[in-house]
Amino acid sequence: MLERFSPPVLVAVATALWFFVDGVIKVSHRAPEGRRAAVIVPRWQTALTRIRGIVSMLAAIGVGIGAVLGFLDLTLGTVYPARELGWTVSALALWTAVESLRPRLRPVRIIVAILGFALAVFYLGFR
Repeated sequence: MLERFSPPVLVAVATALWFFVDGVIKVSHRAPEGRRAAVIVPRWQTALTRIRGIVSMLAAIGVGIGAVLGFLDLTLGTVYPARELGWTVSALALWTAVESLRPRLRPVRIIVAILGFALAVFYLGFR
């Protein structure tokens, strides 16, 4: 039973959790309040962030399904799009990493974005 916890399965589970939580954070994004309310965020930017969050959650669900299939050693009648999901989460993570380098640099946000990108590329390498 424990041999089913192979590195590709563990990486897929970690990637699915990471990007699902990232998607939830982006979907629940709110406009600044209080002192930061002076910074005006365009509605299109908020909408784009929420759409990215939805795509991230859907990709995470797909990666999670792949992890379950890999854990149970099941095969589908069709080809499972693991590489396409890997490219999707990598592109989303790269977008987040580049976005974190905008002015008002926050070191923690940059480190988290780079870790997410590294995890997505690592997942893609296993696929």
